[in-house]
This record gives sequence, structure tokens and C-alpha cells, in this order.
Amino acid sequence: MNFRRCLLMGCIVGSAVLNLSCEEALQPDDPVRIGVLFQTSAAFGPHTRGAVHAALIVNSHGGVLGRRVEILVRDDGGRPDTARDAAADLIENEGVVALIGPLTWPTYFSVYDYASQRGIPVIGIDAGSWDRWSQDTAGGGAFSPRPGNERIYRVAARHVSTEGLCARAALLSIPMEGTSSALLVAFEEELQAPTELVYSNGMVPANIFDAEEILGPVRDANPDCVFANAGNDAAWAQLVEGWAAIGGPPVTFYSLRTRLEASRILQELRDPAIVTGNIEVAQLSNEPESAEWNWFVRSQTALFGEPPPQPWTSDFFDATAVTLLAIESAGSTSNFEDALYRVARFDGGAPSVEVPKAASDIPSALSFIRSGKDIDYRGPSGSFDLNPETGRMDDAPISFMEVVDIRTGERRVLHIERD
Repeated sequence: MNFRRCLLMGCIVGSAVLNLSCEEALQPDDPVRIGVLFQTSAAFGPHTRGAVHAALIVNSHGGVLGRRVEILVRDDGGRPDTARDAAADLIENEGVVALIGPLTWPTYFSVYDYASQRGIPVIGIDAGSWDRWSQDTAGGGAFSPRPGNERIYRVAARHVSTEGLCARAALLSIPMEGTSSALLVAFEEELQAPTELVYSNGMVPANIFDAEEILGPVRDANPDCVFANAGNDAAWAQLVEGWAAIGGPPVTFYSLRTRLEASRILQELRDPAIVTGNIEVAQLSNEPESAEWNWFVRSQTALFGEPPPQPWTSDFFDATAVTLLAIESAGSTSNFEDALYRVARFDGGAPSVEVPKAASDIPSALSFIRSGKDIDYRGPSGSFDLNPETGRMDDAPISFMEVVDIRTGERRVLHIERD
């Protein structure tokens, strides 16, 4: 069937369906519903447009299994209890076949604990980075486009050591039970001469803190670089401003795992220029010069009137696209976990088959799958190579980005670590 261009008729974030319909419509009954959980009340709602975008493309080319796709968005409030209640509503009352989100580990696990008992897979956005992931999702059905935090800590330590970028390192880890010690070990194992660890602490500033009490010991250790996983932009702002307030000497600050979000940093800092020269060590969320990313920006701008907010819009797009392609590949809306791995990573079973990779080529990917061929999905965030043993992207590229101007979002790529 030659499906004509699909039109986005409505986009209501909240308890309502994000309505997708086509000029030559799919059957309105019995849709395939995907639930999206995110902190839409915290101004993160526009990030979920990525899920809408992917569904729009799929609907314009026959839907999945001949059925229309609907995206249902719920606000998880950033709270485990709210997220669990929203997941229950989506599963029990709306009949979703998969959930995408939430963002943080506590909210993700609350949702996963409920959904996994009902056979509903949950593709987290950032949850895979937490170190309790493997033990707490051993029952299966858990997926994330993130590597574990240990990989980021190891890559950071290895790079600054081998390149001689830091002689005296200080590490502020994360205040979460059972994780700080493992991350410290991972960091220390990769440090090599001439770099030495002169200070470490199992916590970072959170909310209001006493700069002298928290950062004074770091200053007294006289480091020339400080590594920290602050967890959010407000905490990072407190860290760098606190360092200046106590008379800390010039150091290079490395933000582990977290990209600094411009609009929030501008709200938090009296002098945004204070983050100039800070280095972000995190998963490479997109490659700005890639064809996939450039297509995504153009397409999102045409659909929604503005470029996609980052860092999560492309994650929602990729997670939704891979989920829908997996359902098509499995021929079913249940028990499609194996198909997720199949479409996310080319299994090499048919080397003569051409493999479409671009997000803009989802129609070709659907065509390949419908003809029994394999694909290796690649989207605006890059590859989506899920590790079958963990459900995460454990070999994701890690980038070192220097903040040149937070006000314009300008960064300079210093290094990209690829396994």
C-alpha cells in the first residue's frame, strides 16, 4: 500500500493521547500503544517529541503489524510513587505494550518492578548508568541506551593519565548507597603515573551545602583537576561557585556522566562564564556532523517549529523507533525482547544483506524487516547497540567536551573514546 504523508494532528502532553493520523488512515481501532513516562511538569515535556516523531514516521508507512501507533505520555513527577501509579494506569487501563522512560534510577526501578511482573518491557532513558542496574533488573525486560557509570569513570581516569592532563586528581562521587565505593575502585584502577588521586569523597554537593565544609578538604589537597558526578545542574552550579567562594585555586573541573544543560545553568549561576573550560565526560549523545543528526534537527524543526531540545529528545526518538521496529520484526506486541536486540545490533547472520542505518531511513528499515531481512539501527543519537547480557549500551562512545560558551551551547570536542 502506498501510504501518503502522515500529518501530526494534535500533540497534547499529559493524560491525553498524542494523536497521530494519516491522510490515508490506518484502522482507528486496535492501535499499538506505547507509554512514555517523563518529568513533563519540570519543563521536560518537549523532549518527548522524539517519541511522537518516530511514531509519526512509522504510521506514515503502514504502522506496525498494520496497526496505527499511539504515544501516550504521562508525567512521572520525578517521584517513584507517581511513576509507578502512572505506569499502572498505562498498563492496566490503556493497554500499552512497552514503556519508555522514566529518567532517574529510583523512578525507573519503581516502574520496572511493576511492569516486569506483567511482561511489559521498560526502556529507560538514563537509568542504565546506575550501578544497581544489573542486580535489580536480573528478571529481564529492562533496556537502556546508556552504559554503566563505571565505564565513564574508567575512561575519564585512563584518558587524563595517558595524556598527562592531570597530575593531582580529586574525585567527588555520588551519594547513593552501594555505588560510591565501586566507582572509586573503577576510577583508581585506571589511574596511571604521573596522575595520583589526592582526595576522594563519597558524596557531592546536593541542594544547599556549606562550601567550606564540603570543598575545603578538596582545596587543601591542592588538586589540579576535580572530577565530580553532581547529578544535576543546580548541584554543579553550587560546586563551581562554592569553589570560587572558598578561594579554590585554578583547576580543571570534569563533569562525569552529565552534560550541563544551558538554560538551567543560566538560571542557577550568577556568572555563567564560571563554567567556561569545564569538561563534560559523558556518553556521546549525538555526533553533530553526522547525517542522522542533521536530518533529525531539520525534521524536528519542520514538525515542531524549533530544534530538538537535548539531551533526551533523540533518546526518545531512538528508543521508540527501535521498539516499533522490534514489534514488526517479532510479528507480535508481546515477547519481542529478542527482536529488540536483533534490530538494535546487526547479528551478522546475512552479511550479503544491505543494512539501512539512518534514522531518516526508517521506511527502508520497515521494508527490510517485512521481507525477512536484518537491520542494524542507527539514529540521531548514534548506534543503539544493546548488549544482550545487560540490556544496556555498554560499549557506547564516551566524549570529552570542553564548554566554550554555555550561553550559546558552544562546545569543543577534545576526545572521543570508542571501544
